[in-house]
Amino acid sequence: MTTDGDAVYPARDGHIVALDASDGTTRWDASTNLLTDVSGLAVTNEAIYAGVDSGVVALDSETGEQLFAFSSDSAVGGSPPAVVGDRVCVGIGETMVALEETRLTRA
Repeated sequence: MTTDGDAVYPARDGHIVALDASDGTTRWDASTNLLTDVSGLAVTNEAIYAGVDSGVVALDSETGEQLFAFSSDSAVGGSPPAVVGDRVCVGIGETMVALEETRLTRA
């Protein structure tokens, strides 16, 4: 689970849900087969990043729409993502992958 102050984002059973932090109402509920094994979440103004088996999935923080998914050929699971500056980092096996968040900005 993570929060941006306005919403709380729990992950469970293949879903990530955006709950309004002030009253608990559901803003959106995203589901994909890629979210079945979430290792952790990170949030920015633009996206929610979910560490998943061998990669990361990015969801639009306003709508829950999937922005992209990155996966490795590695059979080793991924670590929780971390936002460092304008990059989203995730460990996969013995490798760290850094993805540029600036490519995700909304038009």
